[in-house]
Amino acid sequence: MRAILLAFLITLLACARPVTPTGGPKDTEPPLLDTLLSTPNFSTNFRQDRIELTFNEWITTSDVAKQVVVSPPLPSKKNLPDITLKGKTVIIRFEKDQTLRPNTTYTINMGSAVRDLHESNPAPNLRFVFSTGDFIDSLSASGAVVDAFTGVPVENATVMLYENTADSAVLQEKPYYFARSDKSGQFTLQNLKAGTYRMVVIDDAVPNIRWDGVQERIGFADSLVLVSAQNTPNIPYIRLFQPEPPLRVADSDTSAYGRVRLRFTALPDGMALAADDPAVRLIPEPTGDSLTLWFVQSTDGSWNLLTGTDTIRVPARDKAAFVAKHRFTIASALSSGKRGSSNKFDKTTPQETLPPNPSISQNPLRAAELVFNAPVERWDTALWLLQVDSLPQSKPEVRLDSLSPRKLLAKVPWKPEKKYRLTLFPGAVTDVWGVPNIDTLTLDLNVASEKRFSTLNLTVQNLKPGSSYVLEFIDGKTVLEKRIFTATTDSEKMLFPGLESKPYTLRLIDDLNRNGRWDPGNYLERRQAETLRSKTLEPLRANWEVEEDF
Repeated sequence: MRAILLAFLITLLACARPVTPTGGPKDTEPPLLDTLLSTPNFSTNFRQDRIELTFNEWITTSDVAKQVVVSPPLPSKKNLPDITLKGKTVIIRFEKDQTLRPNTTYTINMGSAVRDLHESNPAPNLRFVFSTGDFIDSLSASGAVVDAFTGVPVENATVMLYENTADSAVLQEKPYYFARSDKSGQFTLQNLKAGTYRMVVIDDAVPNIRWDGVQERIGFADSLVLVSAQNTPNIPYIRLFQPEPPLRVADSDTSAYGRVRLRFTALPDGMALAADDPAVRLIPEPTGDSLTLWFVQSTDGSWNLLTGTDTIRVPARDKAAFVAKHRFTIASALSSGKRGSSNKFDKTTPQETLPPNPSISQNPLRAAELVFNAPVERWDTALWLLQVDSLPQSKPEVRLDSLSPRKLLAKVPWKPEKKYRLTLFPGAVTDVWGVPNIDTLTLDLNVASEKRFSTLNLTVQNLKPGSSYVLEFIDGKTVLEKRIFTATTDSEKMLFPGLESKPYTLRLIDDLNRNGRWDPGNYLERRQAETLRSKTLEPLRANWEVEEDF
């Protein structure tokens, strides 16, 4: 009997053991406004000091400072009213110094600040509109915001309308109306009154609903925006760009003989660089916003580099001591496995050199590139030996690359699938300081099969004759080739041989100022960013000649 009773108690306890409930399906429904318990939306002759928004479930608020937008701005130093939470209700209080303008329609856009308590689903399209006058303004303006360089839609950009149409208003005051763009870059400014406005868009990084200069992206409509009952503006796209800061030297390095390295606040196009000593010759080598200035001087004295905004003192160095230690040779930039560098000005250190007899894969349709650790002054191909299967070949056609004073291009009618050996005997190449290579330099070049490569026949269409353009041919993030041209007709044909079978991107820039690169705009000069168009090509087929229109 005791055994039966014990078994019964164990069974009873097992049945009474608490189990964690599995719960129901995940809540995906957003909180909804209970209009009966909330302050009436779209009220006129509004005189209250608080607004209550009550929802159908428990809620929370987040990121209020960024998400909540009041338009037009409140006439006080504080951008927002006081926003608190009580149970299922959001309470919006206007402080005493936030006196509302008479006969004005206000919009409080809550963004995604209000969310349900458990799953954080945002309340959608939550806007509260009221007027201190007899009617609600009902006009609107819309459009889209894209990045001027990439063309990608910009989310959460601040779109602003100014009653004060002076260009300087964006720096001095808050806009009368503003809204924020959505994920697709689209925006709508609602409940506007009729008028003429200046439209400006910014990345309000601070945020203070005011443009803070070059640290924030900016875009603008070319002309004033007229809003009326007969005209509902729709701006196809506003192009947002990062303004360039004033050009000046941000950092400099004069620690090595014969070389000054400069880093600028912007791309140094057009900056006048000069030495105050006429005996100093400068050889520039640009890399993005950095510049290596190689120099040759007939004396060992110090001198000043004049940049237009800065003067950089270059200390005296002992040329004889430098030349005694300097070894002019091929740089490691040729190597397929580049070594990293801590240099803050560029990614490779020119003094690094290749291991003996490096092997390089050579495109059969392109010139071989020989990069040295200092600028090349002259070369003597009589001291160059090119061999295939130990048999001497014709001397290569050699020229200095126009973009780098350290690079020689050796053009050869390559035989596919052959292994070449290029030997540079002592004295074959001499640098700007008169130092020749003292070592015998040997390179093995493995020429690939032509069947691995494609040729692109490109036709660029819809050009404006007489206008200047830049066409960039891009592999991933690397610009493989840049072609600068002035259109003579409405289309131009271009040939790109020796391309690997992979996708490429074409980028065409309307080069309005003819400086060979894309330029952002300048708001205060009312200059838009240069137009840039891009196209991604399908992967090219090996051993094919492909026709493509752009």
